[in-house]
Parts: sequence; structure tokens; C-alpha cells
Amino acid sequence: MTDANFDAILSKSKDPLFLEFYAPWCGHCKALAPKWKNVASELKGRVRVGAVNCDENRETCGKYGIQGFPTLKFLSGTGGSKVVDYNGPREESDLVTFATNEWSNSRPPPEVRELTSRAVMDEECLGHTLCFVAFLPHILDSRASGRNEYLKMLKTLAKTYKDRPWGYVWAEAGAQPDLEAALEATFGTPSFFAVSPGKNKFSNSRSGFSAASLKEFVDNVRAGREPVKPCASEIGGVSVKTRAKWDGKDGELEVEEEFSLEDLGM
Repeated sequence: MTDANFDAILSKSKDPLFLEFYAPWCGHCKALAPKWKNVASELKGRVRVGAVNCDENRETCGKYGIQGFPTLKFLSGTGGSKVVDYNGPREESDLVTFATNEWSNSRPPPEVRELTSRAVMDEECLGHTLCFVAFLPHILDSRASGRNEYLKMLKTLAKTYKDRPWGYVWAEAGAQPDLEAALEATFGTPSFFAVSPGKNKFSNSRSGFSAASLKEFVDNVRAGREPVKPCASEIGGVSVKTRAKWDGKDGELEVEEEFSLEDLGM
């Protein structure tokens, strides 16, 4: 990275950036160089890794107050607004562990999305190694306050495991019948499922719907302690109905149009 391209590279992606500021004549920098390339390979897809030659790019190095070499900094947030200095050991494993922890701390939790279209299913379920599916009661049964409590639990769960490559979706009971059939969701709502799209298998929580029981279920799934069974149909081919997104309000009971007894010939 150079004075000329630094800002462009920094703003090109939301992924954080692990930076080495070095000088070509620095012996410690030369020793770190091959390790730094391996660190970049290990962190690919999560953290970008770069290097700045301070002999040639004094503006950038001055901006970050570089006084010794090598200096390592982890940049995250909008435009690299959050800067964390690395002062630990310079072994590959230590560098990767530090960057992975900072990446986990800096990234937002995955979104818990309502299943309103095929695109949501593809992005949040089929696009992950594991996705969690919640079927929530009809809005007339739970009202907005009850639904928001359920969603709060799901969002807390997503935040707890935000370092895992998982997806989270939810649907109102009866809104996505084909998916309910594929997961054999016949025992009422709220219900919660772990789905492996690649293996076309699932497991369902049998311990109620609370923050504690959801976390216990996820931990059991991770440890292989939950029974798993094949989906009743190919999860990748399940029909997903396009629906309007919940507006956050209580539902209204539809009132049938009144009619006269005379219409029935009475």
C-alpha cells in the first residue's frame, strides 16, 4: 500500500485491515516478511492484510505516528476509524489469533431476516453451512409485543455466535408451508430448527423457546448431541412464497362483509 492508493484500498471494503509498517533495511521486518504472507493467506476472506514501506510513503506513516519498525496495527470500522496496536509475539499463530479475535469483535452480528422471498432463503440459509429457522406464532396470537420478544431472543443468539458462518431466518406460522413440511414442523409455534442445507438434514429444538433453551440447543448442535434427520424434501428446492415484510404492528382481524338474510332467500 502507498500514499497514492492507501485511502482507496482502505475504503474499498468493509473488511478490517491488518497493517505492517516497515522499512526495507529493518532486520526484524525482513524476518517478518514470509510470516506476514502466510498470515495473509490464513486470514483471507475475513481480514485484509497489507504492508506500507515507510521509506517511500512518509505521509501515510506520519498519519499513523510510526516511529519504529515493524509496527503492526489493526484497522476496523468505517474508513478504518478504530485502530488497535499489536504489541504481542510475531509468530504466525499469535498474529492470526489476534486478528481473528479483533475481526470477531469488530463485525456486526448477522441479521435475523424474515423469510419473505426466494432470495432471502438463498442468501441466509442455502448460502451458509448451517442456518437456523424459527416459525413464530401468527401475529393475532402473539401480537407485536410477543413477536418482538421472540425476535429479541433470536437476535441475541445471532450476536452470541456472530463469529460463526451461520444464517438466521424466521417466518410466521403458515406463511411458508413447503418449508414447514420439509422440516416436519407440525408441533405448533414458536418452533426452532437447525438446518444443514449441504447435507439436507435438520434438527429441531424440543426444549421450549427461551433465550436459555435456544442457546443450549445450539451448543448441543455444535457438539453433535442433537438427533439429526433428513429433510422431508430437498431443502434447496423448497418453494418460498413472496410476502410483504412484517410492518412491526399488531395484526387486524379481517371482518367479513355483512350480508342480508334476504340474499339467502330467507
